[in-house]
Amino acid sequence: MNRDATLVAEAVALAESLLGAATQLETRAQRRHRRRLARMLADDASRRFTLELADEVLRIHGHRRAAVRLRE
Repeated sequence: MNRDATLVAEAVALAESLLGAATQLETRAQRRHRRRLARMLADDASRRFTLELADEVLRIHGHRRAAVRLRE
């Protein structure tokens, strides 16, 4: 195995380990939030809407204005 392939394999193993550890420490609220986000990104139309809305809101300077726009 060449050096790049070895580094990739090590990175994948580390990512899997970190994900497993994070999943074990996840609270019920965090699990619920993760599942909700997964549903929002499950299909192309929902993913496009979510990303466009997030992009629009994140470009707004000022928390209150962003919150108002998000509520609309």
